[in-house]
Amino acid sequence: MILRGLLVLLLCRPAPTHPLHSSSASLTDLGGGRVTLSVRIFSDDLMATAPGGDSAIATYVRQRVRILARDGQPIALAIVSIARDGDLTQVTAQGTAPGGLSGASVQHAVLWERYRDQVNLVRATLSGHTTTLVFSNGDPPKALR
Repeated sequence: MILRGLLVLLLCRPAPTHPLHSSSASLTDLGGGRVTLSVRIFSDDLMATAPGGDSAIATYVRQRVRILARDGQPIALAIVSIARDGDLTQVTAQGTAPGGLSGASVQHAVLWERYRDQVNLVRATLSGHTTTLVFSNGDPPKALR
C-alpha cells in the first residue's frame, strides 16, 4: 500500500521546471541584403506562451524579435522552419534588409511577459565581425555595430 502511494506521488507530480529564464538568437547578414535569424527557446515556456502549434509560434516570434533597418522600418521576417530538439525549440526566419544590417537595431523580447527575470541574447554577425547583445526585460532595441 505504501509503495503504491509513493508510485502515485511520483507519477502525478508536476514535471520539473528549468531554473533559467533565457533564450538565445543568432542573426547573420548573408550579404546582398539577405539576413537569417535563428531563435532558440525552451519549448515548455514557448508552448505555454504561444499555444496553438507552429502558426502561433511563428506569429509570436515575429512579434517579439524585431529587426529595424537603419531608417527605423521593420525588416519583415518569414519563418522558414520550426524544429524541436529535446527541451528547446529553434525557430529560423529569413528576411531582406536592402542596406544590410549595418546601422540596424534589434530587439529580442521573447518571454518578457512571462518572466520578469528573462534574459535574451543575440549573437550578430555582420561583415565577418561578431557581437553579442544582452537584453533584460524591458530593454529598448539595441544598435548593431
